[in-house]
Amino acid sequence: MARVGFHDITEILQAAESWRDRCLLKDGSMFSDVSLWHLKNLNELDKYFIQNYLDDKRTFYEKLKIQLEPAPSDLYKLAAEMLWVYMLFPSKITSNKKSADIIMVWDCSGDKLHPQNKYLLAPLEKGIGHTGAAYNTGRFYELSFFIQAMEDWKSKPEDKQQSLIADPWKFGDWLYGLKGAEKRQLRHILVYLLFPDYFERIASRDHKGKIVDAFHDEIIEDKPFESGDLTLSESLKIDWQLYEIRKSLESKHPGDKLDFYKFPLEEKWLKKIKIIQVDKKIASEINLLIKKKQIIFYGPPGTGKTFNTKVVALSLLKN
Repeated sequence: MARVGFHDITEILQAAESWRDRCLLKDGSMFSDVSLWHLKNLNELDKYFIQNYLDDKRTFYEKLKIQLEPAPSDLYKLAAEMLWVYMLFPSKITSNKKSADIIMVWDCSGDKLHPQNKYLLAPLEKGIGHTGAAYNTGRFYELSFFIQAMEDWKSKPEDKQQSLIADPWKFGDWLYGLKGAEKRQLRHILVYLLFPDYFERIASRDHKGKIVDAFHDEIIEDKPFESGDLTLSESLKIDWQLYEIRKSLESKHPGDKLDFYKFPLEEKWLKKIKIIQVDKKIASEINLLIKKKQIIFYGPPGTGKTFNTKVVALSLLKN
């Protein structure tokens, strides 16, 4: 099972189950007794948010307030709850920031959201995994995809919804097949939140591919995919391969909580990538250092400045 992380994520996954039961399969709400997650509201949110795109330098929330100002007040509440789902996964955003943003949007409706609401506490405290900067800078596009996915979902008859939610691979095939899904991190996040026993806590298509490449010897090549009459799309096939890899590894390491971002699995794919990337750059960086006598590594946090500096220094010492 992929219900693992750098800390206990049980309460996040339980919150996701509540969202599934109250909002996905019904039209309810996470923070109130009002019916919010119904097709009419989603269509209205599409109209006022997606179709009223503002291309300027104001912040996401400044623009959201302007976009929804002429709309029914319940749209602020629905937007706040969609942001709540959106915030369940990221681990690099503080819980205070997450809850403050959600409360700010909800309160624009004219009603107050209590900061001690249980769904604003533990479920938002630590997150599940790293999403990268693009998940935040592209928030308009991620939420637009979320809205349109929910419009499609709520347009389906109840028996079709039940059929999809009962089968993680059919649900994934539906979600991944929506227009624009291939560009959105939220597709990876939603399938994990809803089916953590089948999908990995990985929000990057690139990382998924590299893990499959590194552990490909764990896959039984001639084993057929089994899920009714469903034929796996290429985009979903990689998740099935990860599922098979996990089952194989768990059979070899019974009782261990295996995670592809932790030792020993991380060593086999992520560290190898970093070494390869550095090896390609190292010659030019050393030559530049010899010629100019100094070089400056620059870039945002997490891009390898310290790591590259150490490798350059060690390479010079060895030679």
